[in-house]
Amino acid sequence: MQFRYDINGMRAYAVIAVVLYHFSPQLLPGGFAGVDVFFVISGFLMTSIIFNGINNKTFNLLGFYRARGKRIIPALSFLCLFLLCWGWFYLPPMDYELLAKHARSSLFFFSNITYLKEAGYFDAASHEKWLLHTWSLSVEWQFYIVYPIALMILSRLFSFKITKGLILLFTVLAFAVSLYASYRWPSLAFYSLPTRAWEMMLGGLAFLFPLTFTANYKRAIQLLGILLIIIAYTHLSGGDIWPGYFALIPALGAFLIIVANHRSILTDNKFFQWFGNISYSLYLWHWPVVVALKYFEWNSSLQVILGITLCILLSTTSYYLIEKNSLKTLYVKVSNVIDFSLYRAAFFISLLFAQIIFINSGLYSRDENTIYQQALEAKSDWSYPQANFSINGMKIRRIESKNKNITLFLGDSLIEQYYPRFANLHTQPKQSKQLNEVWFLTNAACFPVASIISFKRDCRNINNLKEVLAQNKFDKIVVGGDWLPRFARDEWHVELNGKLYQLNTPEGRKQAFNLLGQLFETLSYNAHQVYVVLAFPSGDLFDYQKMARKAFIGEEIKTSYSREYFNQIHHEFNLEIIALANQYKINVINPLDFLCNEKICSVLDENSRPRYKDIKHLRSSYVKDHVTFLDFTIR
Repeated sequence: MQFRYDINGMRAYAVIAVVLYHFSPQLLPGGFAGVDVFFVISGFLMTSIIFNGINNKTFNLLGFYRARGKRIIPALSFLCLFLLCWGWFYLPPMDYELLAKHARSSLFFFSNITYLKEAGYFDAASHEKWLLHTWSLSVEWQFYIVYPIALMILSRLFSFKITKGLILLFTVLAFAVSLYASYRWPSLAFYSLPTRAWEMMLGGLAFLFPLTFTANYKRAIQLLGILLIIIAYTHLSGGDIWPGYFALIPALGAFLIIVANHRSILTDNKFFQWFGNISYSLYLWHWPVVVALKYFEWNSSLQVILGITLCILLSTTSYYLIEKNSLKTLYVKVSNVIDFSLYRAAFFISLLFAQIIFINSGLYSRDENTIYQQALEAKSDWSYPQANFSINGMKIRRIESKNKNITLFLGDSLIEQYYPRFANLHTQPKQSKQLNEVWFLTNAACFPVASIISFKRDCRNINNLKEVLAQNKFDKIVVGGDWLPRFARDEWHVELNGKLYQLNTPEGRKQAFNLLGQLFETLSYNAHQVYVVLAFPSGDLFDYQKMARKAFIGEEIKTSYSREYFNQIHHEFNLEIIALANQYKINVINPLDFLCNEKICSVLDENSRPRYKDIKHLRSSYVKDHVTFLDFTIR
């Protein structure tokens, strides 16, 4: 195949969008769709290589894998090795261990599965994962493994015409699977090959069904494709379902540019061709720089500009030294089987180094600081068992009692954290007979209102709350959650009468509070007493893991903060919640009254141990022994 300057220019559109989005989503809110453009390009190129080889009877599966490995692995190996060496000096053991885990999964191309089991791509925690962006390389590599085998089988069983039709059919079916999964299992849809395969197969269709156009039509089709991509970059956001039907916009844009096969100033100019050439290295190196800015809290505009400049310098170096194979002379041959090219050495050294770091818990001997040891203990201090009871499919954690009265705890993980206290009280014979039975009906990161939704969260466990209330009578109901931050994020919506209102807009906020009012009214009819628990101090200030990072590089840390600071953050929101609660005669509990004194909120307990396990959740051991202010709700 001749070199496609238009495709190389499209790579530039894709990588520039991804970089700008990651450095500042406000610059290009849909820039993450550049990855979808890359998927379409990859599908086109791989399909052309495979089918040309099959038709010419020259296709070699191992050769195909070897060629893909030479293209992807060397630069990735050097990136991982660089980060692992750099992390020795700048990352405390917990973070170093996590980096090693991610490096290992990236080098073996299953990092998408690793990240699927962790926080979502658009979550704040994603900015603590130095190799998060390698999920897309893992998806592509998994596609490279399966796709040529499938095409070889199809080409042997069927004619070329039938094979093309089957690939078209599989593309449509894969798209349907992606749509369904995007609504049902958002994280799975984002990270998995089956829900991304349609984008790569769409690129394959551009090769299998070539179209011939006049010059004017080529120009128009290419322009339409570029416009679709730009619309995706500027009008979509991280709050949209992805990859849902919106993913068609950038994917079709890339498809149209490929089928147009037109060289124009829009793609074939020195600027876009140069960025297209370094696109892979730029994609690899930009994300660690983005994470570094967040990690070390370098957030000024100047630092962002310097960060982008550094990305370009690093990626240019990577392109010329590694991708262009300038280091190929550094090669020692031992035999026909064993050789030590620098590239192979980088891969195996990175893999070995990562494994050593991981199995030795981030080489914790580098940091014997008490703060780190306490942070390590706090991180794993969480107790919320699997559900032991269900109603109409909704999972409930039930603490049984001989007392017939039931107290229902309703909300998200900020309600879940109180479980250890009540479980412990029920184990004490003298008290247990006097305590209500306790139910925890919760769904992490969700509202207890079915119409307040996020396309990236599965909140079904509390969507049918009315059925639980209709079938049971409760003595007390305690409701609460981490609501305020969700009112600032574009992923949350209010769905009413077929319309969507974004939660971070005035109309969305108004509709959400109407729904919360309806919730409070419903709860007040279904219990003798209802309590709403307000938010308590939270944020990076309370995360001992982040404190350990500062201690590791010698920065001063604080262990207490002004109560007034947190009052100011939550003041307006709390007033609205309190007004709603008063309207329905619901009692309000403010944890600040119990976790803080009149002036300060402390990070540590009386034994100088951290209270929190992360930025917002109290440690289970602390809750069990000290958080007594809700005890009266189960008596």
